[in-house]
Amino acid sequence: MNISKDHPQTLIQFVKNNQGISKELDWVCKHASRTLLKKGHSAILELFNLQNLHHINIENFVCDKAIKIGDALHFSFELNAEPIENIRIEYAIEYLKANNRHNKKCL
Repeated sequence: MNISKDHPQTLIQFVKNNQGISKELDWVCKHASRTLLKKGHSAILELFNLQNLHHINIENFVCDKAIKIGDALHFSFELNAEPIENIRIEYAIEYLKANNRHNKKCL
């Protein structure tokens, strides 16, 4: 069961009540929040001080054009940010399924 999918407000309240108490609880809070973080949920981003990161620029992005299943995907980029703060980097890979529909995997 993933409480963040069924009861996101319960998870947000848990993080508010437990973040900063101990290193172990901070890990639990962040791990439990990973689904909401991936979705870019504004309340959870704010709790982890990850909102309003407009000062970050992605430059020199290079990526393989197309790959086959089982191949390695190579990509690189440079991040320029002043000041350096909390930064969370996630990416999604789109792929074509057997039924000719695209699906996205967020990582």
